[in-house]
Amino acid sequence: VSPSTVDALAALLQIEVSEFDYREEFKSALGGKTGSRIGFVAQQIEPFTPEAVLVSNVLLGDIPIDLHVVDNAALVPYLVRALQQQHERILALETRLAS
Repeated sequence: VSPSTVDALAALLQIEVSEFDYREEFKSALGGKTGSRIGFVAQQIEPFTPEAVLVSNVLLGDIPIDLHVVDNAALVPYLVRALQQQHERILALETRLAS
């Protein structure tokens, strides 16, 4: 185990926050979720945080598809690391201002 050196801030800045409604045909596969949501599109964040995307093979009628779902809990370490990176930058700027 070692401290992370990942540039989590850069990864998170690449992620677009979206508003969306689940397509009717996917609602049952997603536990019947309805209404507008704010969140992430799995296929958009996968290049930056692949471990936060789960892919399941489900049937859409008779057609098998790969359903991509964001595991929001897997983004928490990125959020914490990005906060740490921001804090390091703030401290450096405060030190520079104080000199």
